Amino acid sequence: MPVNTLTADETDKAFATNADAKQHYFHSETVNAATGDWLIIPSGIGDVCLSVAPSSGSARVEWTQATVEDLETGSPQARPWDAGDVSAFTSAVMASVVTAVRCVSDGPTEFVVSA
Repeated sequence: MPVNTLTADETDKAFATNADAKQHYFHSETVNAATGDWLIIPSGIGDVCLSVAPSSGSARVEWTQATVEDLETGSPQARPWDAGDVSAFTSAVMASVVTAVRCVSDGPTEFVVSA
């Protein structure tokens, strides 16, 4: 099962001068009527902001606390976010205790994760 990892936003050149020197992480993709790949959230980065913006149909975010090994072998237990299936832009903040997130949509959906 394909798995990606949330990576540092290399365009964020100001993070070193921020008061807390916190690196910004950012991921954006379009999920077209599919179940997207899992996006591993690196430990220690804090809470993450998730959003979906379906241009048609509906979408939801799913999360898991499964191990990375379970993600890679395709057997993690997926849980839907509290908002459920939505048909308009929706965002939420999720605690950093999740291992990974993904977008599930039945139409073109912009899926964004930042931390």
